[in-house]
Amino acid sequence: MQLTGTGGLSQRLPICYPSAMAYDFKSEYKEYYQAGKIPKIIFIPSFRYLCTEGSGKVSRDNAAFQEALSGIGRLSQTLRSCERNGHHAAGSFEYVLPPAEVLQSLERPYSWRINMRIPDFFSQEDLDWAAEFCRSRNAAGTAGVKLSSYSYEMCVQTMHTGTNSTKSAAYARLEEYIAPFGYRIDHARSSCEILLSDPARCPRNRMRTIIRLPIC
Repeated sequence: MQLTGTGGLSQRLPICYPSAMAYDFKSEYKEYYQAGKIPKIIFIPSFRYLCTEGSGKVSRDNAAFQEALSGIGRLSQTLRSCERNGHHAAGSFEYVLPPAEVLQSLERPYSWRINMRIPDFFSQEDLDWAAEFCRSRNAAGTAGVKLSSYSYEMCVQTMHTGTNSTKSAAYARLEEYIAPFGYRIDHARSSCEILLSDPARCPRNRMRTIIRLPIC
């Protein structure tokens, strides 16, 4: 999975936003962060993300993956609160942290990428500051996190509630749904799972995950 450039500005993001009304990606982009049991075909353009990549099993039991997931979340939180820690990001406004998005290569199942959406006003300089801030506090998992743009393009998604062992039924439901429309799974791209529940707090059988497959 190759990282792209840093273009793709969103037209929905304001230049500034009142602190009493924190910008929420999940509310502004409901079609991307909400899904039902009935699959839906959508097109997702390029947006800005923090991202990190690795290999191995995507699982609670994989220490490297869990460290990367925790690290990118910590770095995202550091960026969001930069003003309170003495760093000014031009054009900044208050926003709610979005959920992590875990991508897996369909051609190389043990190659993964974690995306976390960020506002467009953050620059590489801001990320460098946040990375150094985290390093000074010995925060693990933040090394190698990059600023990137990514487009999911045409895909189909559905909501899954339950354990990882029951996800296969959701994936099968997506493939069955697209067949009558003449679409097929694009194996040259990556699948995506958006973690809407906190794995540290939510029982495994109640985990809510948006499952997204690339189609062509």
